[in-house]
Amino acid sequence: MNQYCCGAIHDDLLNSARIDGCSTFGLYRHVGFPIIMPGSAFLFIYIFMDSWNDYLWPLIVTSNASKNTLQVALAQLQGAYNSTDYGMVMCGVMLATLPLFIIFLLCSKQFTADIAAGSIKD
Repeated sequence: MNQYCCGAIHDDLLNSARIDGCSTFGLYRHVGFPIIMPGSAFLFIYIFMDSWNDYLWPLIVTSNASKNTLQVALAQLQGAYNSTDYGMVMCGVMLATLPLFIIFLLCSKQFTADIAAGSIKD
């Protein structure tokens, strides 16, 4: 995120805002924040997907079957000796991917809407 911010926010843009009389907080609010919104949205989606799909750590930490996460419970739905109920597994997979899809739809607007906010032409 630091590399993204350093590359996206140009010094010319900050200097022109200072010349216009913008305060330090105003620089962040009106110039910096709109530029880093696409990167922040991507970081939020990436961290949410990584923590939502985590399997190994919840498998190690949880000892009670009633406290299992969704991914651990999905892995335990497979029956022994090929007696898996695939309808139930696919329903669980759909329910597991539904929050990811909703979060992506809510945050994907930030990629397109704010991609050119506050940018300058070189």
